[in-house]
Amino acid sequence: MFAEAAARALTTVRQVMPARLRLRIDARQITAVERPGAAANPEVDPEVIVALSAAVRAREVLRFDYVGAFPPRRAERHHLITWGGRWYLVAWDLDRADWRTFRADRIPPRTPTGPRFTPRDLPGGSWPRGSRACALGRFDADIEVVGPTELADAFSRLSRRYAAAAH
Repeated sequence: MFAEAAARALTTVRQVMPARLRLRIDARQITAVERPGAAANPEVDPEVIVALSAAVRAREVLRFDYVGAFPPRRAERHHLITWGGRWYLVAWDLDRADWRTFRADRIPPRTPTGPRFTPRDLPGGSWPRGSRACALGRFDADIEVVGPTELADAFSRLSRRYAAAAH
């Protein structure tokens, strides 16, 4: 019920916004996953979140220096998520040819962004089923699936693959 009221309020506010602000709001595609008892996390510059969100929506390759890593990175951004109070970018790392999760507080984006790209399918199927199971599996935390069934099935498939890899 609260979610419906919040959605109606957002729709009303969005209708009276100037067009340039409405475009900035519409550019955000964010998934929030709460983790009870999470410790305080580093602050992320709001402009970094705006830049990442805009690039995700525009499907542009992101060039950035990743704090603590060298050389600079190039990635096709797929999704911006917040989990346990921390912001993450799920992206295809072009230089490593693999999916990666980057902490947003460690990403100072470079401008301009790179060329546009066609989004890749996340491993394990479409978001939010197999792809969300893969993304959540990267975090060192216990997971309890309360639904949907497709997500539980995705975790079952992953657990069989991981168990086979361990032997």
